Amino acid sequence: MGVGVYLLEACRQSPVHDRKIADDVKRAVLMRDKRSCQKCGWSHKEWDRADPRYLELHHIEHHVDGGDNDKDNLLTVCTVCHDKIHKS
Repeated sequence: MGVGVYLLEACRQSPVHDRKIADDVKRAVLMRDKRSCQKCGWSHKEWDRADPRYLELHHIEHHVDGGDNDKDNLLTVCTVCHDKIHKS
C-alpha cells in the first residue's frame, strides 16, 4: 500500500447517534457549573488573546457508549482539560 492509501477493514457504519445538545440543556449545565471549568476552575473572566481556551460540555458517560445528552451526564470543562480527559 502506498502512503495516504486507506484500507477498509469492515463494510459497516457506526450506529447513528445525535451529539446535538439542546440549547436549554447547555444553558442549564453552564449555569449549574457557574460558567467555569469543573476540572481547573478556568472561566471566561480569565480569558485574554494569548489564551485560546473556551468552555465546552463533556459527556461523563461518553456519548458513543450510550451516554445521554441530559444535564446529569454533562460537565462544563475548558478545551485544555477536555483534551486531557480524552487523552487519559
